[in-house]
Amino acid sequence: MTWAVVGKEDISAVSGGLNRYVSGFATGLSEKGIQYELHFADGPSGKSRFIHKNRLGIMRILKFFWAGFHGAKRITIVDVHFSMYGLPFWLGVLSRHKFSLRRPNKPLLLVHFHGPWADESKSAGQDGSIRLLVKKTFDMAILKMASQVIVLSNTFRVVAEEVAKRPLNIKVVPPGLNDIWFTQLARPSRGSVLNIICVRRFTARMGLLEVLELLEELNFETSGGLCIKLHLVGSGDLSEPIQNWINERGRNLSVMIHSQATDLELLDLYSKSNIALVPTKDLEGFGLVVLEAMALGRPAVSTGQGGLKEALGPWAETKLIFDLDSAESLDGALEYAASINESEVESLALVAYARQFSWSSAVDQIILALGSSNS
Repeated sequence: MTWAVVGKEDISAVSGGLNRYVSGFATGLSEKGIQYELHFADGPSGKSRFIHKNRLGIMRILKFFWAGFHGAKRITIVDVHFSMYGLPFWLGVLSRHKFSLRRPNKPLLLVHFHGPWADESKSAGQDGSIRLLVKKTFDMAILKMASQVIVLSNTFRVVAEEVAKRPLNIKVVPPGLNDIWFTQLARPSRGSVLNIICVRRFTARMGLLEVLELLEELNFETSGGLCIKLHLVGSGDLSEPIQNWINERGRNLSVMIHSQATDLELLDLYSKSNIALVPTKDLEGFGLVVLEAMALGRPAVSTGQGGLKEALGPWAETKLIFDLDSAESLDGALEYAASINESEVESLALVAYARQFSWSSAVDQIILALGSSNS
């Protein structure tokens, strides 16, 4: 069995939820002893790692088509995570299968649906009806062709079928965590300061500017007298507007930006933080960062948007959920999270919950679903 994973970019080139998922999923395939190859548009090449890079989108599409055509004979499963590259890759595989005199066995098409591409672009402020129509068409086409569709939450099960405009063979499989996230971290001494970490791409749908305004309304202090220090980790289209917001309000001591961070650097930031913050506005498929924080014993305060409540599990109906339109709501969530952080029992409960999620288990569930869809 050879699994061809068609992603977007390697995580070393661009951090983000989709790329982090693909990186972790590849770990799960390795743990199960499954042979695989990775196909990206950017990142370092290497053994079983193919990079199809070009400045022009149409040239990248052609490169992915050729990669699928060329690799059809050795591939058993095509696993698509991004439709712009996955659709041409799959069409390349189908072309080789159809026109080859000695037809290879046709691989199965597995689609991981991480979110509606067109809607995410629109949410980020990108316009142009033709471009959005093309993105919708790519998503719809690859979903309709799939033998099996994987989503990370029940919320996105509904979204996937809305995009495809038809019922799909869908399995909900939550993501897993790499072992590094089960590093035992001491709880930092809080004192009068509440250190908050927020690991997000700097795009409009992540709600970063909105939550900064709420914190400003609170004067970066909770009702219990805790001084708030926010560590923003990430980069994106809003990097400059966020930095301008900080400068204009003189909040350089309250908000620190870390543009990129490796997992080890993230661990260091988490070791100094009391809680995590996930202020997503819309289109959140699951929220892997929620699990990562909980695995380290850090409660995650979030808007509960999309799949975030499913990620929070038993804590979904607690005061950890806040309203992005209400500073009072955010204050209550931060105070509640701070009380959890102070409790060793509560922190251990967070870790125990997060330990249920492994990449090995995710791979097992997906293989089982593929077997059912192919029977």
